[in-house]
Amino acid sequence: MTWRSAGIVPALSLALAACVYGADFEIPSVPVSLNVSGQPVTITVSGSIAPEGQGLNLRLRADLTDLQSHITPLLAAELDQSNKCGERITVEHGRLAPAAPEASLTVQLHFEKWACIKAFGKENATKLVGGNGTVHLLLTPRADASSIRLDAQIGDIEADGSLGQLLHSEFGNTLREKIRESLRKAIEKSSGLEVVVPEKARPFVTIESVDFAERGTGILLLNLAGHVSVPPDQAAGILDQFRSRASAAIGR
Repeated sequence: MTWRSAGIVPALSLALAACVYGADFEIPSVPVSLNVSGQPVTITVSGSIAPEGQGLNLRLRADLTDLQSHITPLLAAELDQSNKCGERITVEHGRLAPAAPEASLTVQLHFEKWACIKAFGKENATKLVGGNGTVHLLLTPRADASSIRLDAQIGDIEADGSLGQLLHSEFGNTLREKIRESLRKAIEKSSGLEVVVPEKARPFVTIESVDFAERGTGILLLNLAGHVSVPPDQAAGILDQFRSRASAAIGR
């Protein structure tokens, strides 16, 4: 994964220093460039960090507007197929929208299933089923202690005849998993702890909650809340690592 964290690291260096003296710190909005399935996407990250007990509360907000605008080519890169004998899939359109605390994904696709039959020494491809369909999914982010996963539940499927039956069958589950996996990569890249927490501190980070939210009309946000339990005897070393990373980033 590719992050451009020159803005975030100095901000969090100041944040940790502020927390040492008992003050809250707002992390300013910083654009982070990603490469998701070959698609250039910019996620804007902001948040806050504040002292609590022996550690720090970390809250992040990732603005997924650009991910929403790139959802069609992102899905196409993961799902499109053109097999002579087998499945042929073309993603026509995708739409990712807030449904807080979840997100809804609508995928319009063209699907064909072909079989190859050998006769008289030749292999001929025959189309068994084909047509257009629309698949609706509900996406739910889940927080593990140190990572984020994404659940995907298939909702309505709009397709006629044999194509509808196929999408409701085991193939529909396979399609769901492919879609879930492609979005999981993007969500993980939108919330990777390596962007905001130096390596020395990561073992002490616990992700407590994650959910989708909406800002304005139709803008999808990802909210993450976590806690950094910094051992007192390691606080100075962790602060030094923040400072050194900040100095390196500023010097680029």
